[in-house]
Amino acid sequence: MVKKLFQEYVYQHPWAVVTEATWLKYPNPFCPHVLDVDVISRRVDDTDGFLKTRRLFTATSPVPRGLRWLMNSDVAYAVEDSVVDPVKQLMELNLRSLTFGDIVEMKETSTFE
Repeated sequence: MVKKLFQEYVYQHPWAVVTEATWLKYPNPFCPHVLDVDVISRRVDDTDGFLKTRRLFTATSPVPRGLRWLMNSDVAYAVEDSVVDPVKQLMELNLRSLTFGDIVEMKETSTFE
């Protein structure tokens, strides 16, 4: 079974404000399920000038409590790869789950332009 969702929202703020907010979004007290966000790597690519970042998200498991015995874990992990083109004012985030990969796959792509 494949489930896809497409959602679009237009932020009424400058690009720089919106993209900065994505870096500061987690962790915060309004999303207690996100326990930690660690920057694994961050660099400016010499060839194109793009900022490329990889972050590791640690969160409480989204699996219902009644099924957690199947997973053997209360913690879930996801990795986010992002690319920022400051000249074209384009930011793309690709998030994918690292937990429960043999049962379910979750991918999320966000684009800010």
